[in-house]
Amino acid sequence: MRTIILTASLLALILCSASTAMAEVTALSAKVVSVTVLPDRAEEISTVDADFVAGNNRIMIRNFSPSVDFSSLRLKVLADADVMVTAMTIASIPIPEGSSEKLQELQQKINALLDEIAVLNDSIKVLSVKGEYAARLLENTRKAIGIILARGEALPANLAEKVDYLTSIALDCRNKIGEAQLKLADKKKALDDLQREMAASYGPSRKAETTAIVELQSTAACKGTIELKYLVWNSGWYPTYEVNVTPDTKEAVVTYAAIVGQATGADWDGVSLTLATSTPSMSLVPPTPQPWIVSYDIPVPKPAAPTGAYGRRMERKNKALEKNNAMNEDAKDKAKGDEPAEEELAEMMDAGAVQEGGLSVSFALPGKMVVPSGSTVKFQITQVTFPAEVRDFAVPSVTPTTFIRAVFVNTSEYPFLAGVARCFVDGSLTGTTYIARIMPGRQVKLAMGIERRVKMERKTVTDKLDERGGKLRRVFEYKIELTNNSDKVIPYELRERIPISDDDDIKVNGMDFSDKPFEQTAEGFVTWKFDLGAKEKKILVIKYYVEWPKDKAIFGL
Repeated sequence: MRTIILTASLLALILCSASTAMAEVTALSAKVVSVTVLPDRAEEISTVDADFVAGNNRIMIRNFSPSVDFSSLRLKVLADADVMVTAMTIASIPIPEGSSEKLQELQQKINALLDEIAVLNDSIKVLSVKGEYAARLLENTRKAIGIILARGEALPANLAEKVDYLTSIALDCRNKIGEAQLKLADKKKALDDLQREMAASYGPSRKAETTAIVELQSTAACKGTIELKYLVWNSGWYPTYEVNVTPDTKEAVVTYAAIVGQATGADWDGVSLTLATSTPSMSLVPPTPQPWIVSYDIPVPKPAAPTGAYGRRMERKNKALEKNNAMNEDAKDKAKGDEPAEEELAEMMDAGAVQEGGLSVSFALPGKMVVPSGSTVKFQITQVTFPAEVRDFAVPSVTPTTFIRAVFVNTSEYPFLAGVARCFVDGSLTGTTYIARIMPGRQVKLAMGIERRVKMERKTVTDKLDERGGKLRRVFEYKIELTNNSDKVIPYELRERIPISDDDDIKVNGMDFSDKPFEQTAEGFVTWKFDLGAKEKKILVIKYYVEWPKDKAIFGL
């Protein structure tokens, strides 16, 4: 069996084919046998069975997808004799008049809408940055006002005008973002309508059929197969999930599926379907290193450090900032230490239907698949059951809502790609959530929806301000009531935040909890974990006070 491969770059050989004797053209139809679907395109493999004669052969290959990228076309000839491809040209065969003008008009409208959507997205990004910047300036200005008032100094005359100006900019940006988002939604709806209209009328209304005319030289008469590999546009896929957790059995069943869509103009009928996770590189040029020059440093004079009470306050803030940065670096080092080694990742991916190669990770679906042009089809990749911790989670100081959260480890051979998941608890739909990319062996934390069986109330029992020996003391007491309205025990995690101070003169003391916390961090987060019994009503009381010199104003309470 002899194998000859041809790339689309050999189109230049058409100029050389004039010297060969013209042979009769044999028209054959290509059949798509395999498709590798990428996120934004697909790679098709089609085959043509042919009878080659000794000498020159001219074969017209028909039934190409209208969305084919001919610059990516490669040919492979499998035959019992030596068969050499000498030239290839792309031609269009006229077919009866249809509505190609309408298709062209639709495509122009789609392109115009895509441009408008891009402009609106850019405008929203610019307005968001501008609004956030104005909001930060406004916050800093208000803090400056507080510092000036704390010193007993008079406010500058233009400070109020500056606050009004920054407030108007922030509000204007917010309003314009809202208007742009409404326009964006309208544009996207119009784009969806046009794309559906295009998909409905695209295939049967082509004005011309695109074909490839291949010239070959064979040393002897023989039978063979021409294999064509090429990219097509208007196709792609994305992952989707269904996660069903059962608190009684402490299990999470994850159904991993793929949504495959194509509007290439040609049906995929009985093809081997593979889903790949990346796209071909758009740039193959390696970087060019620049010279690394070492020279003497030119010292920059440091600004004079602030003095007095303000200087001492800034020094305390800088020390607190350095401490916080050190804690962040420690957390990063710990997270980096938890990452699996490259060898571990390679071992994780070396299994079953999961493949890894030039197209990154891919999933080969079993059997033969059908995806008609203009349709979207959902395929199940796998369904896996994991041991899971299912626990309710609440932060009463932020929201009175209780959430259901599931935690489990991806012990399967499959990586979870980023995508949307529909969440179920005991088979009942609770909502949708987002799954980030999770490699095998890594932990998964999913918000499963809102807990309807538990009622929670957070009440302020005490909030009073007293003066004691030249100091002001503000006393807080909160009562959190939890009621389990179901007949089942519910594992529960509750998290509250306690004020923390970055100033030695501000003290947070008198902390008293009716239940011992499971965890209390230096950042002021206090966590309780417990089982909320069937029909149980639980009360949690939190007390503390904040104390500071009465001649100073504080912020944050």
